Amino acid sequence: MGNPSLFPFHGATDTDDVVVIQINPIKRKGTPRTPQEIEHRMNEISFNGSLLRELGSIDFVDRLIRQGKLSTDDHP
Repeated sequence: MGNPSLFPFHGATDTDDVVVIQINPIKRKGTPRTPQEIEHRMNEISFNGSLLRELGSIDFVDRLIRQGKLSTDDHP
C-alpha cells in the first residue's frame, strides 16, 4: 500500500540511504469537523499507517543484520 513501496529499494541499491519526504503530518492539532476535513484526515492516517509499518519493517531487518541474526545474503 506504500506510495511507492519502500522495501524494494532497501536491498536493490548500493546506497545505505533512502530519502523519504513525508508530506502528510503524523499528528494534527484539533479535531476535523467538516466531512472534507474528516475524509482528508482519514487519508492521512491510512497513508501514514502503511508508511510507518514499512519503515518499522526495514528497521527490524536492519537490526537483525547488525545483530548477526540475518545475513545480507538471506534477502534479495
